Amino acid sequence: MHRELTFHFNQTLVQYTAGKYYDQFLVAKERYFLLTGAVDADDEDYEARMNLFNDWYLFNYVANGRLRPAVADYLVKSRVKEEIAAGLLNLNFSLFEYGGSNLRGKVVLKDLLHGKKIVLGSEQGKLSLLKGDIFIGRVGYYRQEYYALNGMRTLPNAVKPLLERRLRAVAKLGSDTQEEALLLHLEYLKTRLDHYSHLDLRQIFALG
Repeated sequence: MHRELTFHFNQTLVQYTAGKYYDQFLVAKERYFLLTGAVDADDEDYEARMNLFNDWYLFNYVANGRLRPAVADYLVKSRVKEEIAAGLLNLNFSLFEYGGSNLRGKVVLKDLLHGKKIVLGSEQGKLSLLKGDIFIGRVGYYRQEYYALNGMRTLPNAVKPLLERRLRAVAKLGSDTQEEALLLHLEYLKTRLDHYSHLDLRQIFALG
């Protein structure tokens, strides 16, 4: 993420996880891990899951009695530049496939939910992924370049054909709410797989 966006992201995280927002933060955390499966500090992907939770809390969660998520609320109150606000608000929450780097050394992703190819910008560092990996995450757009947020959760490559039909069905609805519900459910299924690795993938991920 661009350093200007990172600054405001971190400011929002600090402000909306403490003080009068602390109880709201705890409620959101409990809800998120009920939806996606419990997490333990000893889990191998603990950091990745906490990054995903932070992203969801700041960009998606609307607390009772509030009109908008934390980032949107922060941007209004802080009166940041329109360009920066747009860079933080226009995020694509989706399931992506990592395509490695192109001839210019830029990271290439395929948005499996929306059927789009995305080339990340020059400021994007390397991703700790192997070509063909699929992951749940968020991609934004700032200063005519795409960037990926840190919150990512990989799924086994073999589940891709099991999900294609469901992804197409949800994409046709054109509903952000339905897409978010599907992606959170996929996180839950990944947690279930981690706990029951002896089960066949089709028993867990066959969404129809």
